[in-house]
Amino acid sequence: MSLNDIAAMLAGPESAQLWRQKVDEQLRTLRERIERMEAARDFLEHVVSHHDLAPDGCPHFETLIWDRYSASDG
Repeated sequence: MSLNDIAAMLAGPESAQLWRQKVDEQLRTLRERIERMEAARDFLEHVVSHHDLAPDGCPHFETLIWDRYSASDG
């Protein structure tokens, strides 16, 4: 959230709708970031669980990669 966004939110009673919109947008952004970070954490935890083995050839690893690739095409 930028300083301009915060200033607009604090501009007075007429800014109530803008305030709610900006907060909702920020919440959506944070939820999306958390989802991506949790997915990255889960992925790395899975890779580490293989200890010294390379993850290629692992069905779970390959499913994660293909699911992400397919989702980015959609």
